[in-house]
Amino acid sequence: MNLSYLIYVSTESRWLDRIEFNDILSVCTKNNQELDVTGMLLYIEGRFFQVLEGDAEVIQRLFENISKDSRHMDITLVARGPLDRRIFKDWTMRFKAISKSEFARISGINNFNSLLSQKAADQNNLAWTFARKFSNKTFPSENWWKE
Repeated sequence: MNLSYLIYVSTESRWLDRIEFNDILSVCTKNNQELDVTGMLLYIEGRFFQVLEGDAEVIQRLFENISKDSRHMDITLVARGPLDRRIFKDWTMRFKAISKSEFARISGINNFNSLLSQKAADQNNLAWTFARKFSNKTFPSENWWKE
């Protein structure tokens, strides 16, 4: 396995209600488990920030499928690279909906659009630096993912 990560951001093309989100997450979790893909998805007031990790070819195909999904628009690859070990090893797809202000507070990224200008292979990439913080399941707090 060529273990890698991929991070993209996108905008929802139409409003998704809670039932539709839950259906999507259920299917993604099942598929990711079968494909040995782990990661997280943040929904930030109409924007998505997703980290996928697994075999490089598998996550590339997933990204290509996501890019064709009509529920997304303005899809931008913001980080990718090799991994020595998974940082989301226990999460087939962790999900959290947050506000722009909460995203800015916990990520240090005040302008979401600044992610769009990142060089995807840069090890100092803002998106990758932020995602690595989540490898400690107590970040940003012990109960944050459960709220």
